[in-house]
Amino acid sequence: MIKFVFYALVFIAVLVISIVIMFPLSFAMDTLKRNVPTMSYSHANGTIWDGEVGGLQYGFERVGNVSIKTKWSALASGKWMADLAVRDGGITALGVAGANLSGEVLLTNLRVRGRTSQLQSLKAEIRNLDGEFTLNLQSMTVRDNQCVSASGTVWTDILSGFGSQFDWSGPELSGPLSCENGDIVIRLQGMSADNEVISTELILKLNGFGQFRAVVDNPTPSVTRATTFFGFYFEDGSMVYEQMITPNGVGVN
Repeated sequence: MIKFVFYALVFIAVLVISIVIMFPLSFAMDTLKRNVPTMSYSHANGTIWDGEVGGLQYGFERVGNVSIKTKWSALASGKWMADLAVRDGGITALGVAGANLSGEVLLTNLRVRGRTSQLQSLKAEIRNLDGEFTLNLQSMTVRDNQCVSASGTVWTDILSGFGSQFDWSGPELSGPLSCENGDIVIRLQGMSADNEVISTELILKLNGFGQFRAVVDNPTPSVTRATTFFGFYFEDGSMVYEQMITPNGVGVN
């Protein structure tokens, strides 16, 4: 009897492992898309154990092709975790994604690098400044379509692009990434050589839509001319830029 139970348990274990290994990635992506309607992709090949999602897009942003390799060690603790690698979309990223039995989605050790010219959620004139950006996400937890917790940093030199057209080159911007009221919030700041303080705030919902605001305090005449060209307006002694990212379009002031 004991031997029978042992063999039955081994059979069940082998069956479960086989299902995990052979579970089609396309089925998993179709299920995910039903819950995240702003996500789209061109194809999904392989299994959740070892597969690739091609032409992934989230909201207005083209992510590219994503390879997925499940981590066996996480299954023993009741979690699904996988190494992710993104390529071919102008943006590169490496990190770990997963989910637990309570339905939480987890991201850890995610490193993203790219150029702002690839970010379709920016207005064309801002996007074409073509600066670099990096995102180092230590961790993020998502539950019930809400950002529960996150920690990380973002950096960009996009303001240096002003120098190619105007007599002003802005400073590098950097700052934290966090969750507030279920949204993803990124706040960046930098100071120019002329003591102009530039502050930006990006608030994104998990559907990819949100709002962006940038403020330049103590602007010099050169900064005023440059930023006015790119859609900034004068308010209380500062130059201000605001942009909404909505389902109806990008860059609606």
